[in-house]
Amino acid sequence: MAIKNIFRACIISLAFIFLLNLYGCASSGNYDNNDNNDNNDNNDTTITVPTVPTASGILTISVLKAGQADAIVITTQNSCMVIDCGEKDDADKVLQYLKERNIKTIDYLVITHFDKDHVGGAAKILSNVTANIIYVPDYKGNTDEYKKYINALEMNSMSQTAITENVSFLLDDVLFEIYSPLKTSYRGDNDYSLVVLAKHGNLSFLFAGDAESERISELMEQLDGNYDYFKVPHHGRFDDMTSEFINFVNPSIAVITDSEKNPADDRTIESLSALGCEVYCTKDGTVTAISDGSEITVELVP
Repeated sequence: MAIKNIFRACIISLAFIFLLNLYGCASSGNYDNNDNNDNNDNNDTTITVPTVPTASGILTISVLKAGQADAIVITTQNSCMVIDCGEKDDADKVLQYLKERNIKTIDYLVITHFDKDHVGGAAKILSNVTANIIYVPDYKGNTDEYKKYINALEMNSMSQTAITENVSFLLDDVLFEIYSPLKTSYRGDNDYSLVVLAKHGNLSFLFAGDAESERISELMEQLDGNYDYFKVPHHGRFDDMTSEFINFVNPSIAVITDSEKNPADDRTIESLSALGCEVYCTKDGTVTAISDGSEITVELVP
């Protein structure tokens, strides 16, 4: 009888140890899976944004005089970013600007969308200067300028990254965030526009591409509003969302890429001026904003 009891006790002890090990393994597996699921969920819905560093250098933003086209060069302490390349005849203006500052590499090139007044100069620029990282919206253009840009990528062994979710990165003491379109299809190229937000110290800078009503509605969901500097979308054209978006952004300084032939709409300028905003137009010259993280000074060079 004693032997049977001892045998039974051994069996029960072994069973208990087996179940304890099994439970421990199962618990560990669930913990790992939950971690993986959380990471996957974060990849789908949340982008981790770095903290804005303390401003320690100068941020310079030059919106070049390039007619009714966007060609913007941004420099930090040791880095360079270009947003759009103007039309094909504007490439030399960008290259000359870079040469005068001894800039031989573009760290980030953002082509907001593939209209010729944004991608037109890209082919020549990329044939003369290396761009380390190129961000574009997730669609294909159909113009000759777009085809030449794609060919220049291949000829110069560069590649582009089509953005389908928001991206953030640091260049020296400046935090950049790029906001991708929320949809996969729009009626026109303008609403595919990538939108760039830069933060330097206590200041913020918004570059809105050529966003029109549909994209602007998205941006008012994606963004928080109230930015110090505003590159006005679509060359200062006025539509049913313009005033609302301007009030949402509420800038102190606004820059419009227009020309004598195609000036900004008076209603757009009036909406900005009503907020006490300083308005600069590239039809009058290249507009350069200089930030120390606390204040912005603006220079206009005809």
